[in-house]
Amino acid sequence: MSTFIIIPVGGTTNLDQTLPQQFGNKALRLPNGEWFVSYDGTSRQLSDDIGISESTTGSAIVLNFSA
Repeated sequence: MSTFIIIPVGGTTNLDQTLPQQFGNKALRLPNGEWFVSYDGTSRQLSDDIGISESTTGSAIVLNFSA
């Protein structure tokens, strides 16, 4: 499982509702609105799954990283 950070950019996003519903305790909101998410897949797949690619949940940057 990979770890991703999702950084909202621009206007309002629905990430605060979408990510907890879809990922439960595999999603952690940071104090400034960014999210850590554990996910099996690529950045593009995650972006597609949560509606960022089509802008249905708003605009955000999705980055995969390892610690």
